[in-house]
Amino acid sequence: MSEWINVEERLPESFYPDQVLVYIMTMAGWGFVKFASWMPPDDGNTELAGMKLDPRPGYWELEGNPEEIPFKVTHWMPLPELPK
Repeated sequence: MSEWINVEERLPESFYPDQVLVYIMTMAGWGFVKFASWMPPDDGNTELAGMKLDPRPGYWELEGNPEEIPFKVTHWMPLPELPK
């Protein structure tokens, strides 16, 4: 089984729609685990449907997260391989 990886040390190499497990600390001080995808930063040179996207920092896309809950991802872990 994989170990938890601190986001300060390394971020996932794969990104959306690939998912990992993340440990989240809320601003209220409680933590929990969810599925999430890493959305890497964009320098503003990416085009979608012929339009350039605005530059943006990297962020986590949480599965089923209501946007009104502020959170901080502190650690992540790759998902285990599926059973054979």
